[in-house]
Amino acid sequence: MIILYSVLGIFLLVFLALMTHIHLTVSYTDTLKLELRVLFVRVDMTERMLASKGKKEKERHDVPKQQTEKDKISDVLEYIEVMKRTVYETFQAVKKHVKIKVKTFHLCVACPDAAETALVWGGLKPAVDILFDILRQTMQFQEQDTVVYPDFTGKSFSFTAQISFSARLIHVIKIIFTVINQFTG
Repeated sequence: MIILYSVLGIFLLVFLALMTHIHLTVSYTDTLKLELRVLFVRVDMTERMLASKGKKEKERHDVPKQQTEKDKISDVLEYIEVMKRTVYETFQAVKKHVKIKVKTFHLCVACPDAAETALVWGGLKPAVDILFDILRQTMQFQEQDTVVYPDFTGKSFSFTAQISFSARLIHVIKIIFTVINQFTG
């Protein structure tokens, strides 16, 4: 009977572990900051990414290749096709299970000329609105503070955002396998 309780306890622990939520918060003010939160543990991923990026740059030695223009174009087209398929399949796997919460999205459009500012702002404001509408219709999406505004004095172009992604561990594993399957299959 003790063995049965032990097995049931292990299954219960695995089930609870797979149902825990994982939160990834992306913040940008002057620099990019990534924070991963699982249960009550917070990990700053920014420092880890910068450290691993420095190691990779030291290890990498680029050897120039001689390719014809036709080969370069076909490689780019093949890469675009693979990325398009990967993004589509990943989005199909993500849209049901990932919650996106835009806590802050401030975009200040400023150009040296007021007319340029108006043109750029007139293009960016609808683009951001359309993107958020598409996300609202296809995913679990919430927004709190979204502002795109012009600065006709031309002082500074600024961008501040804090976006949080959350999913259960089982869904994160499913998304990872979907992406791996796209690259290997």
